[in-house]
Amino acid sequence: MSTKIINILKDDKFEEVLDLFTETSADEVVLVLPKKSQAFNSESSFAALAIEASKQNKEVLVLTSNSEINELALQYNFTVLTANKSFNGGRTRQEVETRLVADVDDDIDNEDDSFEIDDDREGKESTEGEGDDVVASDSSESNPDSISHDNSGEQPMVELVKATTKKNRAMADIIRPQIDDEAVTVKISKKTEQAARVGIRKTKDQKAVDKSIIDDIQDVWGSRSKVDDIFPSFSKKSINFNLSKNFKSGWPKLDLLSKKGTTVFGILSIVILAIVVYITVGSADIFIKPKAHTLDFSLKIFTSDKFSTVDSVSKKIPGQLFSIDKKIDQAFQATGERDVAQKSRGKITVYNNYGTTPQTLIATTRFESNSGFIFRTLKTIIVPGTKVQNGEIIPGSIEVEVIADKAGNAYNIEPGKFFILAFKEKGDLDRYGKFYGLSKEPMKGGIVGKAKIVTEKDYMDAKKVVEERILDEAASELENQSAGLKILNVPSPVIKEVTSTAQIDEAVDSFTVSGMAHVEIVGFKEADLYELIGKFLNSAGSFKIFPDKLQIDFKDIVFDKDQKVLEFTIFVKGSAYSVIDEQKMVTDLIGKDEKQIRDYLKDIEDISSARVLLSPFWVYKVPTNKDKIKFEFEY
Repeated sequence: MSTKIINILKDDKFEEVLDLFTETSADEVVLVLPKKSQAFNSESSFAALAIEASKQNKEVLVLTSNSEINELALQYNFTVLTANKSFNGGRTRQEVETRLVADVDDDIDNEDDSFEIDDDREGKESTEGEGDDVVASDSSESNPDSISHDNSGEQPMVELVKATTKKNRAMADIIRPQIDDEAVTVKISKKTEQAARVGIRKTKDQKAVDKSIIDDIQDVWGSRSKVDDIFPSFSKKSINFNLSKNFKSGWPKLDLLSKKGTTVFGILSIVILAIVVYITVGSADIFIKPKAHTLDFSLKIFTSDKFSTVDSVSKKIPGQLFSIDKKIDQAFQATGERDVAQKSRGKITVYNNYGTTPQTLIATTRFESNSGFIFRTLKTIIVPGTKVQNGEIIPGSIEVEVIADKAGNAYNIEPGKFFILAFKEKGDLDRYGKFYGLSKEPMKGGIVGKAKIVTEKDYMDAKKVVEERILDEAASELENQSAGLKILNVPSPVIKEVTSTAQIDEAVDSFTVSGMAHVEIVGFKEADLYELIGKFLNSAGSFKIFPDKLQIDFKDIVFDKDQKVLEFTIFVKGSAYSVIDEQKMVTDLIGKDEKQIRDYLKDIEDISSARVLLSPFWVYKVPTNKDKIKFEFEY
């Protein structure tokens, strides 16, 4: 089993550590962490590492003096390298006994408060076939609880053998693997319950890496003097540019296709881009609170569908006339009962196909059905004469109610044709054939014997139900039609008529009551009203109003039914605001700095208060690009 040791600095990023963990082929990875680590400052880092370890079937071991990191490591089933037998308040955990591939010192000093790795091998990396480890922290001189490296060579080849158990074991129980003569000595102490803090000295190899980087830059620029001019100070963490000096011999030649050339070209591109952004990027957000003016006045307003525009002089606004006629029919059951002899009733339409001269028919005129049943008209009627439409003769017609000549249910006949019996009796066959009646519904109500009748209570209750319903539906119809418009004092609908197909004491099983109601009023748009108020105010100055800033009371509401005009008085209270010329202000503010902006805004009387926000932080003047200037008004 191969082992990889990764030494982690406190500022190293988790992504860098995860990349090293993923790329290593070792089966076992030891993470040496400082007490404070940016890479493992949250539980999400442990969760991500646990997922990756599970995917690659790798074992994770953690060595740190931070008890919180140890706690999280145990939660995610990582092995914690420490001499403690318990952790976090005495909670039992697995103990880990470790041996690096070396001779284990049989004489373990139990009083030693630190442990040490001595490097006495050269030119070997820390794992088989792996790259450099992450540098962990400062030199061990400043950290008594540290791992020290001999500067004579790189980190040695290391294997880690661990045994996990739930009971205490001695170092003698650890199996010694078969290894070569070169070894690393490990001293482990169990004296303290606190995990040891680890530090790594910077080896000579790291200094060689720094020197190698400087040599590479020298190769790119062609001479040491040019490197010194451009990079006066260099460390493994940062490169400080100094472009203020001039090149005496001109800019060096650079192969942009090489890796080094691409790197330098990329750095210069970023610098140039930063300068462009610094110069071109900038915006100004201007927050203005216009001056408020108190309102308290009244106006008499007229509205009608006869007015098409808002007139602030005559105080007229457009309106919409609503004239609604609502009709309903509802059937009811008769509840009375008695012996009756009642005649059948119905309606027929009488036609005149004889000539253009109208024909008068007196009340009780007899009409005979095809089946021989006689019905009489209940009132006198005048049947209109024929007329010509588009070359076609159209007979005159009129509807009339008829009643059976005798009582009995035999007269409850189906719809059919009727002829005037008097013309037949006089022998006027021409009139007899051209004056006739047609019924659309059966004749009803004829009966002799016990039958259902309409009582007075039946009739009055039915009439009341219909009246209430017709009023509600007329009001609802008005509300639906006037949606979006302002209606003042909605008038109650007026009931025009209520009729019934049966009267009191009439023998019927059921009867139908019909009702009709009428309502009429003028509505208007509230926007037109606010427009009139605004125009009225602007006749005395330049103001802006907002509906939510005004309180309007409506009084003296009168609807003229003849002229179809609604008049009312409004009482207005609230605030109006001065109008700010935004375009002029943009033009005036372009290029001004903070002091000039303050002086400019201070002299505008219509502004109650103002503030200007310039961004980003390096911008100190209003941009010249008008699109970068934004206004926000606070009322």
